[in-house]
Amino acid sequence: MSEDQLIKNYFLPPESHAMRDVTLGIGDDCAILDIPKNYQLVTSVDTLLEDVHFPKNFNPKDLAARAVAVCVSDLAAMGAQARWMTLALSIPENNSHWLADFSQSLHSACAYYEISLVGGDTVKGKLSISLTVMGIVETGTALRRDTAQAGDLLYVSGSLGGSAFALSKVLQKQEVAPEILSAYIQPKARLKLGQNLIGIANACMDISDGIIIDAERLANASALSVDIQMEKLPLHKALSTMPIEQAVNFATQGDDYELLFSVSVSKQDVLAELAVTLNLSLTCVGSLSASTENSYTLNNQLYTTKSKGYSHF
Repeated sequence: MSEDQLIKNYFLPPESHAMRDVTLGIGDDCAILDIPKNYQLVTSVDTLLEDVHFPKNFNPKDLAARAVAVCVSDLAAMGAQARWMTLALSIPENNSHWLADFSQSLHSACAYYEISLVGGDTVKGKLSISLTVMGIVETGTALRRDTAQAGDLLYVSGSLGGSAFALSKVLQKQEVAPEILSAYIQPKARLKLGQNLIGIANACMDISDGIIIDAERLANASALSVDIQMEKLPLHKALSTMPIEQAVNFATQGDDYELLFSVSVSKQDVLAELAVTLNLSLTCVGSLSASTENSYTLNNQLYTTKSKGYSHF
């Protein structure tokens, strides 16, 4: 099967998928996209490598769903509406069964997030998935990391630690209950939350590498410091029977793709209403200040950890 035939067979979006603001999609040298008036384009790229971001022989259906969610999470962190995506796929062999499962799941994930696959590239090599996602926000409204204010409260959506716990079991080749495994293989990008945080949150980002390292990134971008009470972290239910120190360790390892955001104290009631509307927990875990040092405590004791989170280097 040629590269052109592979793309035609597996990656042309189904006719049932709406292609919003797309003049020309897959099939030419470039896609042609229409950005609505008074909107700005936001874009991000993520690369997932076998044996780095996911285990070898990972189920292709789970891999595609996870890849899309991980990348779309960056759009959620900016408060963007998801619009378009390109895929650069490196595969070691032309395996029709693998490609069928992967592409079917990819299209399903695109439909779920209402994002259109508009182009990309396929090559032979070690398994690697690189997705570029694009979205739109009304001009001047995008959520950013560098706009937090001293005195802001720091909030986290959903729960933390389930993904790291599930992955630890997978790597040890241990049985994992489906509802726990889903925290790793089926993260949910919080697009609706991000869009609703515009005008409420002062700053926002997603938690990809771990709440400590990512909170420090947000604080550093805003020239502030962070103060987190680790016992307030919203722990995944899989960690509920663990000693608190062990549970917090999982909760700081990353791969959660929840939103981390700062708000002024006056916005607490608005957030409580938003949590009910979205049926999503929003938990205050600390605050930001003009102090020169970051502070982490666990039950009023200084908290230290061997690692702040995930880092490639």
